[in-house]
Amino acid sequence: KENFNIEIWTSRSSWLTGRMLTLDNNKVMSQELLNFWLSAGMPSALIEKKRLEKPFNFGDFVKKIPLGYRRVIDNEVLTIGNKKWIVRLTDGHAPEQLILYCPELKIFISSDQILPGISPNISVYPTEPNANPLAEYFESCEKLVKIKDSDYLVLPGHNLPFYGLNSRIKQLIDHHETALKRIEEYINKNPKSAFDIFPVLFKRKINESEMVLALGEAVAHLNYLLNCGIIKREVSDEGVNLFVK
Repeated sequence: KENFNIEIWTSRSSWLTGRMLTLDNNKVMSQELLNFWLSAGMPSALIEKKRLEKPFNFGDFVKKIPLGYRRVIDNEVLTIGNKKWIVRLTDGHAPEQLILYCPELKIFISSDQILPGISPNISVYPTEPNANPLAEYFESCEKLVKIKDSDYLVLPGHNLPFYGLNSRIKQLIDHHETALKRIEEYINKNPKSAFDIFPVLFKRKINESEMVLALGEAVAHLNYLLNCGIIKREVSDEGVNLFVK
């Protein structure tokens, strides 16, 4: 926008979130962030190691979001060139993430909401520790399934284009529902933290570089079960959230 004076079109939540994140200017790891990791069950030795690391500031890597923008709303029809594109706003991975599709061209731009081969990261963050993004993701996916045409060429935010939108949506929903069942069975016997459920959620070893994202995903699945009334949450004397059936 600075260089070419081009108007930014996006959803309100996307713009506000971007503006908020670029304001981060932490010189040291915040105690609030460390407390969130502690509540999720991150081992104390790793917390102390991270305490000494340079914080990740979004603004260090992304240029400041422009002051003004043009808001795009759900179900709005945009004219791009001479084609009509329909807007769908989705949640779960990112707030009000834009998806565009053109019935005439049979092209569906799925952003990071629907990906081939991998599932989008659905995480809880320290900014909203009691959020339920997995419920938002399910709701958004169900909204997309109502787009009946299955012969769209899907252009995802990662990996290669593909066909079979609705079948891929079903695969992603099944993936998370199966994981939720495994977690429910796992915590049926003893209280577990988000860190404790790594083996049943990911079914592989999580290395240190993946730890923060993995904790966010684990908390998201536990918060979903908590909000459904399937499990309960207790807090240990050390401040760790423990979940039990």
